[in-house]
Amino acid sequence: MELNNMEGQIAMPQFEKPIPGSSLTSSVDNPKPFEQAPEITKQADGINYLFLKLTDEEQYPKVMSSIREGVPLSEIAQLVLFEGFSQGKWNPDMVLLLFEPLIYMLMALSEKVQIEYVLYPNEEKDDEVLDIEQEVEILRKIADIAAKEVGTGSKVTSLPSEIQERLEEFKPSGDTLSLMEKEEKPITDISLMEKQS
Repeated sequence: MELNNMEGQIAMPQFEKPIPGSSLTSSVDNPKPFEQAPEITKQADGINYLFLKLTDEEQYPKVMSSIREGVPLSEIAQLVLFEGFSQGKWNPDMVLLLFEPLIYMLMALSEKVQIEYVLYPNEEKDDEVLDIEQEVEILRKIADIAAKEVGTGSKVTSLPSEIQERLEEFKPSGDTLSLMEKEEKPITDISLMEKQS
């Protein structure tokens, strides 16, 4: 926003934004991808789609190098899911349903190549805030949850068992690892989605 201030005139703000309601006047014959019915309407289909995209030979090294550079997993997930929404892959409700499983997939895939990941921005500062008593209490709660889950044989995750098995079986190729070493692009330069024509 800038103010025009000519002599003898009142300063009026000049907004560089679309006119309110202009999105409602776009062509009905040529709607934007996100204005149409989404391609993916089931969470399982969305998780499978994301798994295939993340393990693609071209995308995997780019995503892993971004994680290695310290890009938080939450930011990668937001970027990927928003891009999918803007291209009409899923609706905003599906974005929320896919967020947690996508984080788990990114964690598992980065552990495959032994990359330390950051879950969210400023995660390291949160660790400094906790005092010893809080840490002990949190560890006690985690140990209780882990003991219950180990006894039942289930895993604490929102991923379907089929995807968990596929993640465990996934092995990055030697070519993928060498590409990851060469990759220097930040996550904003990659795209997991197919471009709409």
